[in-house]
Amino acid sequence: MRPINSEFEFVNDYKFVKPTITYVEEFCKSFYIAKGDKEKIISSLEMALIYAIDNFFDETNSIIKLKLILEENSLRMIIKDKGIPIDIALLSENLTKPNNHEELSNAEGISLFTIKKIIDEMEFKNLGNEGREWHLIKNLSQKIKDNIICEDDTKTALINENKQIKYHIRPFIPKDAIGISKLAYFTYGYSFGNFIYYPEKIIKMEENGVMVSNVAVTDDEEIIGHIALEFTSDLKSIPEIGIAFTNPKYRGQKVFHNLFISLINKAREMGKKVFFRTP
Repeated sequence: MRPINSEFEFVNDYKFVKPTITYVEEFCKSFYIAKGDKEKIISSLEMALIYAIDNFFDETNSIIKLKLILEENSLRMIIKDKGIPIDIALLSENLTKPNNHEELSNAEGISLFTIKKIIDEMEFKNLGNEGREWHLIKNLSQKIKDNIICEDDTKTALINENKQIKYHIRPFIPKDAIGISKLAYFTYGYSFGNFIYYPEKIIKMEENGVMVSNVAVTDDEEIIGHIALEFTSDLKSIPEIGIAFTNPKYRGQKVFHNLFISLINKAREMGKKVFFRTP
């Protein structure tokens, strides 16, 4: 198939993140991109846009351009801006050092490494006076055919884009286990790690200190996000950060962003540094 291109631009303001994510989600659905691939695309793009708004600008009303290039086996997302200059060479070098714990000691570093872990390829390009581009590439598990439109999936319909949802972040308690299992299903179907679908295993892992979780919870106690420190048997002193997902209905509410910050603070309180394994 010939590449399918779609591009648009918007102001670097958080209120445009959710409409952008909604558009990309509908784009994925229109070409039957597999649910697991779609959720990784949405998760990585949401974190990337928030990171860009947080770190690439010193003023409002600057323009971000997003270009989607869909090919038979991959989707390339290109975020282009003319924000403040950054050291792209140093940033790219740090991203190749997953075991450089000093580089992972802040929320910004955690976000970048998480995006890199979710996506298959990530690259920054310096364009001189044309600004820069941030390329995110997701390889697809199924080949894409053009000229097909899928049915609307009402199960993942997003919350009204103008409505901000109230939620808070707190540590895991045993009654959260079933909510976490459901959350994994809503986000990845049954394609995530097998243990996550057994609430009793989640409780046991938390009790044994194998997993230390934070959850995002609405005022009516609905669990809409989860993230955890994982302590493996071979490296208990330095946990891995992961098992992170947000209910698709609540994209654009900065749930991922706030969960990551909360977990970084928890790791610091525990006197721990975190790391990522490359996929």
